[in-house]
Amino acid sequence: MLAEHREFDAETIKICAIPVEYYRIGTDPQTFVHATLLLMQGRDEATRSELNAAVLEVLSAALPEVGSITVQDVQMNRASYAKRLAGP
Repeated sequence: MLAEHREFDAETIKICAIPVEYYRIGTDPQTFVHATLLLMQGRDEATRSELNAAVLEVLSAALPEVGSITVQDVQMNRASYAKRLAGP
């Protein structure tokens, strides 16, 4: 879904899932998923909201039994972002 969005090149998208062993949330069922979108700065609020809504829609459809699903975007500072790629 994000790989096909006009804001991204498919090869730049990375996904990481981190299980949480101990947790307590304020609603039942006691299950949750939280997605954080790390985005380079420069996208307007409408675009960020659209991306968050798209991720929420996909997660909600894929995980209807989950009690709480949240999505948050975080803007990364392009000037201080560092990256290394291994290559040939």
